[in-house]
Amino acid sequence: MAAERAEQEREEASGGMRADLRLQRDRFLAFAFASADLLIELDGDHRVTYALGAAQQMFGCAADALVGRAFCDLLAAADRGMARAALDGIAIGERFGPFAVQLDRTGDRSAGPAMVATLGGSRMPPREDRICLCLSRGGAAARPVGARGGKTADAPSLAGTAQRMLQETLTRIADFKAAVRDKQIRLVCHPIVDLATGETQHYEILSRFLRGENTHAMVSFAEDVGIIEDLDLAIAESAVDLLTRFLPARADGQGTRLAVNVSGHSLRSAMFVDLLMDLLKGHAGLAGRLVFELTDSAAIDDRDQVGSVLRDIRALGFGVCLDDFGGDAAAFGCLQAFDVDYIKIEGGFVRGLGPGGRERHMIRSMASLARSLGVRSIAEHVETAQQRDVLKELGVDFGQGYLFGQPEPVSRLVREQEQTARKSA
Repeated sequence: MAAERAEQEREEASGGMRADLRLQRDRFLAFAFASADLLIELDGDHRVTYALGAAQQMFGCAADALVGRAFCDLLAAADRGMARAALDGIAIGERFGPFAVQLDRTGDRSAGPAMVATLGGSRMPPREDRICLCLSRGGAAARPVGARGGKTADAPSLAGTAQRMLQETLTRIADFKAAVRDKQIRLVCHPIVDLATGETQHYEILSRFLRGENTHAMVSFAEDVGIIEDLDLAIAESAVDLLTRFLPARADGQGTRLAVNVSGHSLRSAMFVDLLMDLLKGHAGLAGRLVFELTDSAAIDDRDQVGSVLRDIRALGFGVCLDDFGGDAAAFGCLQAFDVDYIKIEGGFVRGLGPGGRERHMIRSMASLARSLGVRSIAEHVETAQQRDVLKELGVDFGQGYLFGQPEPVSRLVREQEQTARKSA
């Protein structure tokens, strides 16, 4: 009897979840059809059947950002690499309340209820057999006025405002993709120095947009809308090209080492991971000379999946570093979950170094924790000799900052390495 009751409760709970999912989907469909110029449709086999207007250019690498969490179980397992649920994916449900979308159930009951979306007097035909993905997002890139605590506006004017916001987002996306595609990005390198010897351990490769855009703002935007993997892959390919063609290993097998950033957003994309692993497997000779700095670790919700990717990278002989360590609580969870070679201590701790300050104790603790796990520590934003000396005393292994040099064009690094090689010959 108890088992039957438990089974009944499970069925009721499951039914409630399905009903909730249907309600969320119905609300989303209403908004999607009311904003049809931003609509993508998938058929029952999860193939793209319709991509209208500007949304069409978004389907691809940015698909991760188009699929809401509520629709993840509607996608075939084989498609999840292309269209994976994102943490901050499409907004659904009450978040679209201000659009005054109303749902009417009409039609022959025997044929199943039909959905009609009403917005500003317009009516759209139902498409119950479609999974619809809408470009509208709840993130900062394009945020309509929220249903709770937001301003009120009539549906037509609010829809127009949302349309303009989304068009601006699409323009920024197109500009970003064009900059990456046309290589309108200048690469610079920033040395990371061994605090014990003063010698350069490796160089971090950083990007600078040639059109004058603020790099931090562009990268943050790309992470928000799910296209950062375009840049991450391009920089990884450039680093491999640098090491292969311009910074070859010496006769003893040693050579210049580089580090590149890879976002937690990118590692959630199976497409990106496949391309990256193909790149690394095709250049196995660079093992030990390339490190991947994991950024935006707070965005990682599936640590098992990302941890598996990082293990595969390290198994090929490439290094892994946790960036901005200590900047938020997620970093400690990542250190627990991931096998890494380095942690990079967030620069705010270094800037706050002072006599008797808390930062000293926190840096010492982080460096000690890393060492106990067999992980080496890097402190960023080192700008004075005093900071360097204190960090060395606290047990930090490496330093990065203007004290050791400003970011320089990679072409200068190549020339310096060539001159050194000629002198040694």
